[in-house]
Amino acid sequence: MQIGEKIAALVATPDSDEPCWACEEPPAGSQKNDLDEQPSSMGDAENDLHNDSSKLGKNLGFRPSWQVKVPHVVNGDAVTVTAPVTPAAHHVIPGNASLAKTPKLLDLMEKKRGKVRDDIGYDVNSAQNGVWLPGNYGVSKDSMFSRKWSDYVFKLEYAMAAMNAARAQFHDSHPIYSAQVKQSLRALADKITLHAPERCGICGKELSDKSRPPYGLVGRLNRLAAVHKMFLRGPVRKWPVSNGYFTSAWSTTKAATGT
Repeated sequence: MQIGEKIAALVATPDSDEPCWACEEPPAGSQKNDLDEQPSSMGDAENDLHNDSSKLGKNLGFRPSWQVKVPHVVNGDAVTVTAPVTPAAHHVIPGNASLAKTPKLLDLMEKKRGKVRDDIGYDVNSAQNGVWLPGNYGVSKDSMFSRKWSDYVFKLEYAMAAMNAARAQFHDSHPIYSAQVKQSLRALADKITLHAPERCGICGKELSDKSRPPYGLVGRLNRLAAVHKMFLRGPVRKWPVSNGYFTSAWSTTKAATGT
């Protein structure tokens, strides 16, 4: 069993003495989904210097910042400068790059797909699905440094210092991370539909209403996000980058140092 499947099995495990989350748990609050990911997880960098105004940025609230010292060249002289580190609002479960590419799970979540009678009320831009990760936005072209990231000689020093300051992985394009999350989402969908269409895949009870969506899936997706947040923050030695859980090549470089 791969790590993504193990994570899915962990979050799918029912709580003792509680209604089955897949076939009995009632909806919590709004039943309307918001799967319009903002900022997008597709393409290169997920967002920019101003992404705190995105849906996810607003829901995360206060945007932290840090200062780091890096080598630089000013008027031909080698100097040390203080540079700002501005984090990105990262979707722990990427909406476009992971969730949108898991149709079997979307069939259980979205009324418009015709398999269930209601949305489940999942918000891909909720604070539970977000985390601030340090990135290169503080020294982007529209910052006081006024250059493209690729033009800087201090990229390595900046990224390492930013991760030290934030105690979190560095943010950039992350197709392998998105693929790992997609694996967990697919495995979670398989768990729910294990005995489909006659019985609930989680508790084994006979399904009297096959069009009823698994409202408790909202909570399980939030649990899945919580597990992945632990992969992205905290001590470097605990980052499972060898299993594909990294949000940039800089994170793998940092993990190789072990500190």
